[in-house]
Amino acid sequence: MKNIQKFTEFMVSNGFISKEQMDEAAAHAVQKKQSLEETLVEKGFITDSHLGQLIANFNNWRFVDLATEPI
Repeated sequence: MKNIQKFTEFMVSNGFISKEQMDEAAAHAVQKKQSLEETLVEKGFITDSHLGQLIANFNNWRFVDLATEPI
């Protein structure tokens, strides 16, 4: 994600995750060399589906949960 700093600020300022959780996830992501998004889900701070919804909302995209949509 190109605007990861803006996205993390969006998540914290809107109360989707605490500053402490974000800091912990960021440190863990760097240590494990994985994406912040992956770490947030792995640590259970946010669900994969909710993360997808937030990313879509942040980018003004329509969110479609493929787990619930017939393909």
